[in-house]
Amino acid sequence: MKLWLNNGFMDNIECVRQKLAFWKKEIDLALEKHWRETEYLDIHKNEWIADSWEETKKIIMNGGKRLRPTLMLAIYELSGKKDVKKVIPIALALELLHNYFLVHDDIIDEDSLRHGTATLNEAYRQKADNFGRDSREATHFGNSIALLLGDRLTVEAIQLVLESTIPTEKKIAVIRELILLVNTTICGEELDVMVYFPASKDIKSTRQAVEEIIKNKTAYYSFVAPIKIGGILSDTREENLSIMKKIGLKLGEIFQWQDDYLGIFADEKTLGKPAGSDLREKKPTLLLLKTIENLSFEDKIKMRNLMGRPLSERELNKARELIQKSGAQKWMEDNINSTLKKMIASINSSRLNNDAKNFFMGLVAILINRKF
Repeated sequence: MKLWLNNGFMDNIECVRQKLAFWKKEIDLALEKHWRETEYLDIHKNEWIADSWEETKKIIMNGGKRLRPTLMLAIYELSGKKDVKKVIPIALALELLHNYFLVHDDIIDEDSLRHGTATLNEAYRQKADNFGRDSREATHFGNSIALLLGDRLTVEAIQLVLESTIPTEKKIAVIRELILLVNTTICGEELDVMVYFPASKDIKSTRQAVEEIIKNKTAYYSFVAPIKIGGILSDTREENLSIMKKIGLKLGEIFQWQDDYLGIFADEKTLGKPAGSDLREKKPTLLLLKTIENLSFEDKIKMRNLMGRPLSERELNKARELIQKSGAQKWMEDNINSTLKKMIASINSSRLNNDAKNFFMGLVAILINRKF
């Protein structure tokens, strides 16, 4: 993908990358410690329950950018707070909630691979015979166990906040924000399940629904909520927090547009999951909607025939060719570039201090250069 960048972005990228890498390492260490030192209930010590929780840990520790907790910590640190490790438990809560959504997403999307490792639903599908389930029951069994483990992650997240050492009034404020995060994201996910690829020319209403999904499912929980929580913990001025939330909303849009793009054009090894899953699921992404909208009648039929089923490498390449032919690939690149230019202008003209401006410009550069 050819993206517009200027020195305003690139000058800050290494500094921000190092900062995020530092906090990612701290979060990984804290997650390991959480799994090792948490006092569990007697039922948690049951062999099967304990093993399932280890499987959950394996999935969480196997990869991930830790974007949401590191963003929260960065916002907290930008306020001038020095005791950042004090709010690490809140960052962990965000990461556990993120993985709760991923576990449920894998069930809904029927995915079997994430970060190059079997998803929880797939891991327990494979273990079904160990629990006396036959092959016919295996998928249901795997989905059931994964669903329950995902739910348990939400409880662990709230417990982390309650047992943290932050002031009580901030615990309440953070929990309220986490509830809003979960509620908003679930509604976005529900709409994502409900929306369908239009069989006719009714693309406009579908596009509006997809834009609503991006705003609520991706932008809010990946960017806006971590920024808000970082602001709550650090007593950031409402004026500055409002500016950062608007930046976060735009970052979320770009992040999802990239996800849709990479899901088609990146290879499976880089993605850590099967390429072309949006085509297999017949998912109405903005990229695919634009493709169908622009293609000739004959090519529309060809494209639709490549949707709703698993594709061979040759078929996936044919779909890529049709996306390029439609102009949708360039349209997406132009859309991202246009939004980037507006965002950099907004950051530069804002009343944020130089540290905050430099951070957001570096963060944008990192996100738009990602490969997965």
